Amino acid sequence: MKKRPAFTIAEMMITLTIFTIISGVAMNVLYNSMRTSKKVQAQVFLYTEAQALMDQIGRVIERNTIDYEAYYLREVQGERGWETRSYGYYGQSFIDPTSTGGPDDGGPYDLNSPGDSDGYGTFCSGSTTLSFPDECTYPFADSTSADINQAMHPYDSTIGDIDDWNAFCEDDSSCSSLENQIKDVLILINTDGDERTIFGLEDADGTASGTDNYLSKVVMVGVDTDGDGIEDEWSCSSRYSCNGTYAGNTVPKTNDLTHITGKERSTGVQHDFMPISPSSLSITEFYVILGPVEDPYRAINEPDSQVQPHITIVMTVTLSEAYGSRLLGNPPSITFQRTVSTGVYSEVTSYE
Repeated sequence: MKKRPAFTIAEMMITLTIFTIISGVAMNVLYNSMRTSKKVQAQVFLYTEAQALMDQIGRVIERNTIDYEAYYLREVQGERGWETRSYGYYGQSFIDPTSTGGPDDGGPYDLNSPGDSDGYGTFCSGSTTLSFPDECTYPFADSTSADINQAMHPYDSTIGDIDDWNAFCEDDSSCSSLENQIKDVLILINTDGDERTIFGLEDADGTASGTDNYLSKVVMVGVDTDGDGIEDEWSCSSRYSCNGTYAGNTVPKTNDLTHITGKERSTGVQHDFMPISPSSLSITEFYVILGPVEDPYRAINEPDSQVQPHITIVMTVTLSEAYGSRLLGNPPSITFQRTVSTGVYSEVTSYE
């Protein structure tokens, strides 16, 4: 009987080596394929979710316009809260409240209406403590000016170069070089001037050292305190549980969007701004480019401002820490940009 030849140890070692190499190559190809597939899935997921978020913001912009009054108070007057305590100051910068003129509207300052006050100047000149009308309290009323409506900012061009004043910057030669403004908070207002919508980036995980961020939103409604038909104070919409107060109204806390107060999430305190981005996303960057720098429906004699307000949204997204840990390797990051024109085509009345 003939004996079968057996494998030698050398042949066995060679065979095992070749098998190990082939297995390693196959596993590496499979691993890379899985990682590539995961990354492609993550990119598709990021793109889909971020585009949905962009669509949501875009629809709000299309129904509103830039709240120049709110930006003016924050950027020029130095207010830090969201309640805009001196609402109407920006609109008043296009009118001289101490002149003898007044609007031809049949109101108490109409020169052509019998028995009414003789324009803004006569009404305001008797006292420096009047709180009504709002025009009497404007911070830099110039009694020497005779023209109440130049449709330029400021109302009296002798105060400074007209290019050195706008809704975001005043009395500075650098203002004239600004054709738009980059801001990390988007503040919008509707046609009737009675609803404000604010978007901003907020710490998501409740710790100052966390890396995840939500895009959050709050809606405020106007309050007409003096019965003139114009909202002069602001309060959070009933859909939001705001923890700040001002003049008896509920308002978002001044520092609600900061990382410091983000720690309150871990103690169960509800933030005033509510997240609109999904928990699977982390918004690593969010800012808006606002233009023009003046309300074109007020600054009608400033040629650089005669374009419809428009907003460019720039947002960079990645996967949140919890969701991204399911992937092999580092999660992708995508930057999106979209420009949307506002949908308000008239002046938003903000003062009497």
